[in-house]
Parts: sequence; C-alpha cells; structure tokens
Amino acid sequence: MSDDLTPEMIDSAEANIRGDHRSGKISTEQFQKEMLIVARARLYALAESQEASHVTRK
Repeated sequence: MSDDLTPEMIDSAEANIRGDHRSGKISTEQFQKEMLIVARARLYALAESQEASHVTRK
C-alpha cells in the first residue's frame, strides 16, 4: 500500500518536529500535540506490520 507509514517517515517527522521546537518555530504545546501524533503513528505502523506478518504466516 502506498499510504503506509514507514519507520523512516515517522523518524523524519519526529526529527523535523524536534528541530522546529528547538528553533522556536512551534510552541511547547504544539510540540507536545505533534509528538502525540508521532507516538500514535508509531503504534499504528507497528500494528499494521504485526497484522501483515500474521497474514503472511498463515
């Protein structure tokens, strides 16, 4: 699927968010909101990969 999130995409987004916060481009509140989204994306990607591995094992 072309709309799957890869670990590299999530890592890149996290690095960009951290950089924006360090440079003052986003507030601490916005940083926390965006990091929550990153955490959810990681969980979603993990669940998707586990589901895919279960499908291929059957």
